[in-house]
Amino acid sequence: MTETLLTARCWLKKGWVGWGGDDDTAIAGAIVLSKQTQNEIRRILNSMADLFSPEWMQGYQAQWNAESELSDALAKINFTANIGYGFKGDDKPTGVLVIENGKAVAAEAYDGQELNWDLRADRSHWEKWLKNGLNMMGMGMAYTKGNLKFVVGDYGAMVKDPRMVGPFIKSFSVMGRV
Repeated sequence: MTETLLTARCWLKKGWVGWGGDDDTAIAGAIVLSKQTQNEIRRILNSMADLFSPEWMQGYQAQWNAESELSDALAKINFTANIGYGFKGDDKPTGVLVIENGKAVAAEAYDGQELNWDLRADRSHWEKWLKNGLNMMGMGMAYTKGNLKFVVGDYGAMVKDPRMVGPFIKSFSVMGRV
């Protein structure tokens, strides 16, 4: 049995979605969508397109502060940092979360701020971690394979400190709530 991967283009326009292959010779079709389904599709597409945008970062800030295993745990050690998030291969991170004593106090686009941490990965890895979270073994594998890069920050020191590593891992599941 032969399997073929079809790369398709999809579009959403005026209440219908259409799809077709790259060369327009593959199977194509269209269906009419309810307003609710249209809005859900737009929400999903916008959330993925805007990963680490100021709006996304503000949602992350709210979720960060709502998670006691993250914000309260870091408040106990007076954790204060500027954390950059972005994509491998980019010159600079996309978004910055400003943490003061464990609480996220600002979420914004990167604009030259001094960073204590700068985390980078390919979009596909970020999406996987947002969907599934990350555990200690997964984080170690991601770091070892180079899927998660620490452009700024000391991975070794963080991973050896249980007061920091637990909240760090928790931050990935919190990202998935945005």
